[in-house]
Amino acid sequence: MSEKDTREVLTTLEEARAALLATVYRGAGAPKAPIEVVLLTSSYEVSQMFAQGPDGVRIRASFPFSSFIVLGGQAKGGGIGLAVHELAHELGWRFLPFGKPKWYVEGAAKYLETMTYDPWSGRLSRGVVSHEKARWMHGNDRLDAERLLAGDEGATADELGRFEETAWLLFHYLMDVRPEDLQVFQRRLAQFETPETAWSEEFPDLHGDELDKALERYVQQGYLKTFDTELPMPVFHVRTRPLSLAEVHGLRAHLLAFSQHDHPEKAFDPTPDVKAALAADPGAVEAVAVALYRPAAGTPPLAPAMRTDLVLQTTRAHPDDWRSWVMAAAEAPLGSLSALAALDRAFKLAPEQVLVAKALAITLSAMKRYGPALYHSENALAGLGDDPDVLALHTLLLAETGNCRGADFYRAAFARHHETATSRQRTWLDSPCTSQKSE
Repeated sequence: MSEKDTREVLTTLEEARAALLATVYRGAGAPKAPIEVVLLTSSYEVSQMFAQGPDGVRIRASFPFSSFIVLGGQAKGGGIGLAVHELAHELGWRFLPFGKPKWYVEGAAKYLETMTYDPWSGRLSRGVVSHEKARWMHGNDRLDAERLLAGDEGATADELGRFEETAWLLFHYLMDVRPEDLQVFQRRLAQFETPETAWSEEFPDLHGDELDKALERYVQQGYLKTFDTELPMPVFHVRTRPLSLAEVHGLRAHLLAFSQHDHPEKAFDPTPDVKAALAADPGAVEAVAVALYRPAAGTPPLAPAMRTDLVLQTTRAHPDDWRSWVMAAAEAPLGSLSALAALDRAFKLAPEQVLVAKALAITLSAMKRYGPALYHSENALAGLGDDPDVLALHTLLLAETGNCRGADFYRAAFARHHETATSRQRTWLDSPCTSQKSE
């Protein structure tokens, strides 16, 4: 993608981010960590690399990689709605950590696709209904409320489309008719309540046939609200620099390592790009991360001496990259002073990164420094609330610092959202609590 087109997409994403935080996620505060976006030249590249198809994809965080969004060339110009859609998903995951309920996740993203911002007047428009959506609404092709609230997306592309359009209609209805209740519903989800409980208590009058009837009345009245609001945008600057050969191959390896296919035999092999990156820069951070933590299927495990050497190379070559230090900590003995020292370096470089917070919480907990560990686990929850390790560890740390009520809350949240637990997670979850414990 050209520099001009890239600047256009980045500018629009910054505007969209500010708009989302000012409308749907009011009061939530801006996420501390930056949102990583990879723009590929064409939608064809995206479709070849990821099974979800050409529209773009969000990749969840997986140590030592942060979550990121991949978009194709169609994300510029008239296709910017796609970029906003994926950005809405990313923010949704940060504020609603379990990505549930599905109707909310997709409905909000579809609703926000239509946002437009005029930088000259400083006005934001949202809720615009296209001619295609207007025809669909009156075509009696809506999914029934029971299946919608249950998250039944169906098994075909047509069924998925029907689910997403009905989710959009429900979200539009709630934004127009029940905005205050919707805000409370969002806050309850962010506090790890189940969607079923939060919905029943905030919308007791909208179940089954009653919700179907409410949506039908809403459509028949023929007026869906469009909101125009003044929205001062934050000042930001787009900086560019060329990538080195090692960075290009490292980024390719990173993308290929997360490539997803319906047929595993079609998966891409990042190994050639890892080798090319390390040939150009023996400490190339992304290439080292792929080699250590996302190697191609069937690749023999690296010998401990080679792992140590790779980490040493990357910390020497790139001491200003936080990922170098979290990898160094991961290769050191758990709870050791060397691991803590490496994570202290990572924290100074990137105090907003939730993966650093998670690693510090685990390390400090292993050292029985529960108070400082709790501080970092709270920060980790902001972006990794769906991570079972983070939930279980936070439960332990609350118990160890005497917050028995908090420990019970997060233990129950874990049980609601995760059917099984590893032995380590079970140990953390089963930690006894007494109010006399101290930090």
